[in-house]
Amino acid sequence: METASNTITVENVPFDLGQGDYAELIAVLRSAQPFVYFPSSGNGGDALIAHATFAFFHRHQLSYELYTADAPVSDRVVVIGGGGGFVDGYRKMSELVQRLAVDAASVIILPSSCLGYEKELGLMDERFHFFARESVTAAHVLRHARGAKVSSCHDMAISLMGHALPEMDNLPLFLSGQPLHYQIKWLLKRPKIVHLLRRELDETSMLRVDVESRLDACELPRDNFDISHLVKGRMDQEVRAAAIAKVFCGVIARQKKIVTDRLHVSIACGLLGIPCEMRANSYHKNRAIYEESIKKFFPCVAFSGGTF
Repeated sequence: METASNTITVENVPFDLGQGDYAELIAVLRSAQPFVYFPSSGNGGDALIAHATFAFFHRHQLSYELYTADAPVSDRVVVIGGGGGFVDGYRKMSELVQRLAVDAASVIILPSSCLGYEKELGLMDERFHFFARESVTAAHVLRHARGAKVSSCHDMAISLMGHALPEMDNLPLFLSGQPLHYQIKWLLKRPKIVHLLRRELDETSMLRVDVESRLDACELPRDNFDISHLVKGRMDQEVRAAAIAKVFCGVIARQKKIVTDRLHVSIACGLLGIPCEMRANSYHKNRAIYEESIKKFFPCVAFSGGTF
């Protein structure tokens, strides 16, 4: 999507990926290689994104090296992992954009959503290429990042469609490759997942328990299992992302039906064919991505209300 002018609005942002879905992203990454890749860390949904991104790089034989905090980025092409990190209140991407705006040769942001972040968007000049995973974000970035190029592309996790997902035979005692403090957190949370897997539920609540929830804590079901919150870790290596994604998908695959306001629980349900009632989160992300991506590909996922 060319951005010679910034007159694009929410209503007329083109979001038709029928000519190749990820074709523009592939072309941009091929022309940028070898690039430096900064994978986002976080929760189970972020692990699915990271796992899908590493798999995407392999399928398309893209050459890259992993970003490290002390590595020089001057005159390098840096690719930032996609997701929901470009939202006010999340500091990691803010600090990264401020650093890269100084002297990176160019910056490619993989499919992401954005809310607020006007200061950081204002730093994005012609060296930046922002791939928006829905049109509300595309319009917002165009409005505030007046020098950057903006394109539309599905969430990276959707690129796993038609490919093998990580399978979990048994719930692991440890998460492969994770640092010690994440292993300890996992051991503390693991019993709740064991409890879930032992139950025979016709419907499993996997509603979020963080700041993006539209519900107060007292409104959540007593037997709610926020799988994205329960399994977390670093995703700066393939083995780390795969280990978390395996648990994330493995738990979801064992459910009969899921009710969730987690975007990547919904996407995982679509990839696995698990019936899912998808609800809105605290901003536009869920509804927009459902309308512009999920609804097209995953008939087992139905949106049950909520606006943005």
